[in-house]
Amino acid sequence: MKLRFRILIGICFLIGALVFMAQKELLYALAFLLVGGFYIYKGVN
Repeated sequence: MKLRFRILIGICFLIGALVFMAQKELLYALAFLLVGGFYIYKGVN
């Protein structure tokens, strides 16, 4: 269950990054992308 939760949080952060990219907030989009990628990486390993 914890594995799914981390992957779900990572996906939410990646969706947030797409929203910030659409609003031209590239710094926030990059931060959300890094955090989302980290959560997915930790969730898979």
